[in-house]
Amino acid sequence: MKDKSNTELKPCPFCGDTHLDGGAFSTGDGYAILCGNPSCQVEMLAKTKESVIRKWNTRTPQDAAMRHKDERLARKFHEAYERLAPQYGYKTREETRHFDPNSENGKLMIAVAREINLSIPPKTQQCGRLWRILQICLR
Repeated sequence: MKDKSNTELKPCPFCGDTHLDGGAFSTGDGYAILCGNPSCQVEMLAKTKESVIRKWNTRTPQDAAMRHKDERLARKFHEAYERLAPQYGYKTREETRHFDPNSENGKLMIAVAREINLSIPPKTQQCGRLWRILQICLR
């Protein structure tokens, strides 16, 4: 997608959607870019238009790792759904039998997987008691 000033914008760094509510726009005290995906709606803010576009278009290794984790969960869910659906009386559609991360269905599944992944606390929080014991021992 191109911004109104004809600057190329990459898809949303979180959900991959290309519908970016008008590109970079002024907020009064800075600039913003908003993802147009209703299930994502991530926004990026910066003081200048150039910096918000640079931030939006920059992908960190952590972003790529999170995207990979989200896609992996979406793919596993899809495979399990396709395998189990007939056992529960559901018939899946031929056009969605194979997971395609670039299809509308695939993008939706990845966005859902992202929400699920973000709702799961980091391992240090999952192992809260053990983590607190370790902190006490290291004092």
